[in-house]
Amino acid sequence: MRKKYFIFAVATCFALAIVCSCGNKSDKEQASVDEEEVDEMDDESEADDESDMKTLDEADDDAAVADDEVKAFIEDMYNNDRYNEYEFLEEHCTKRMLGFLAEMYDYDGEGYAVWLFRTSCQDSASENPEDNMVKKITKRPGGWWRYEFTDGGWHGINEVKVVDEDGVLKFDELRTVYDECLESLNEHSAE
Repeated sequence: MRKKYFIFAVATCFALAIVCSCGNKSDKEQASVDEEEVDEMDDESEADDESDMKTLDEADDDAAVADDEVKAFIEDMYNNDRYNEYEFLEEHCTKRMLGFLAEMYDYDGEGYAVWLFRTSCQDSASENPEDNMVKKITKRPGGWWRYEFTDGGWHGINEVKVVDEDGVLKFDELRTVYDECLESLNEHSAE
């Protein structure tokens, strides 16, 4: 019985070897086909590289445009006091951000803590427009943007996380990095 299985296995291997070799071309034919295929692949690769470069360039252009849009958005919000307009906030803040601003509102009734976009001395605002404006905006990792500003002459630095929701730029988070007025008040109270 073992002899039958052995003969069957050898015959199967032999048959497979013949079937597999029947589709092969001669070495000479195979070499010329390989060279043609390599040339075609090189041509396709070069075309792909060019289209990739164009795509990367376009992506860089899109990113530059998006960065400029975000910077203009932040400047408009601060320089034009848009943070004081509830309609603006409701259109340009995520639900999370609106919840945070509502939670931080410490007066009677409902409202938003709009002063968080400024320094803690916002009530001493100067009449000079130069004393209330964004001075510098820097892109940070993770969708965060740092804006340095003056507020009634006081220096402040805040960071906002900006997201795009259905084509609308929105503030998602806000944090204070530096508040010159608060630092000054803390120094005086420590004396």
